[in-house]
Amino acid sequence: MCRAVASIGAGGVGKGWLRYDFDMNARNPTPTGLTHVNAAGEAHMVDVGGKAVTARTALAEAHVVLGQAAFAAMRDATASKGDVLGTARVAGIMAAKRCADLIPLCHSLPLSFAGIEFELHEATSTVRVLASCRTDHRTGVEMEAMTAASVAALTLYDMCKGVDKSIRIEGVRLLEKTGGKSGRWAADAAPESATQRPERESTQPTVDHAEGAGPTPASGTTPGDIRPTPAPAISLVYFARTAELTGLRQEAVAIAAPIDGHALLSHLEQRHPALAPAQRLHLAVNQEHVAASVIIRPGDEVAVFEPVTGG
Repeated sequence: MCRAVASIGAGGVGKGWLRYDFDMNARNPTPTGLTHVNAAGEAHMVDVGGKAVTARTALAEAHVVLGQAAFAAMRDATASKGDVLGTARVAGIMAAKRCADLIPLCHSLPLSFAGIEFELHEATSTVRVLASCRTDHRTGVEMEAMTAASVAALTLYDMCKGVDKSIRIEGVRLLEKTGGKSGRWAADAAPESATQRPERESTQPTVDHAEGAGPTPASGTTPGDIRPTPAPAISLVYFARTAELTGLRQEAVAIAAPIDGHALLSHLEQRHPALAPAQRLHLAVNQEHVAASVIIRPGDEVAVFEPVTGG
């Protein structure tokens, strides 16, 4: 806790002094549960020195509704400022590393990974930004992930505002966190919004451009009339050391069309560099051990694990 006491000395205004009293053990939250506000109602930085160092991850999202013209300029690389997605990706990663400089009471964290991925939804002219962060520390990386998603989304706006200034950003939120005393937390199903509508089919296997398949909106409908359709995805389950390397036990990866195991492994190596070389890994699809040439379809459960040897 920090208490400031001011006094005006004999010299008049400007000649006074300020005294700060610090309570270095002010770790307990207020009765409201707000850890960044002490019992006196003052903002303070939480002391995490007594917490255990654990592997922590966070995944956050933001949605950027571009409009048809701006979306086409981004997709076709005709925006006057250049590579829209590439610039936004770098901006998001940089923002994750500078989170403590932007959010006053955040701790500076040594990130082991920060990544930005994009899902392009042409039917709604929308880009879904996914930001993931990892660290081994005493406090979580939720704010880093959300800052990364927000700044990447803002960069998309900046890169495309010359085409359309009505671009809007919505749905910034934490999707999942792991690690720490509270363990894993995952968000509930997303609410209906303009960014969760059916998308066209795509054969792109990577998350950067994976798009959900769904029916085209009926003529005469408005955005609010269309109910969300979940994007097709596969469920990945990580076992043993692969869970340690990724910092995850499971995750969903959007794919709109069947892909083979080699394409999936290549994507996983990009998504989780610690898995490299991913081609050494084994796959089990729907609980059956398979070769990497297997065809994987939306809705499949894919287990990822290292080769097992023994006598």
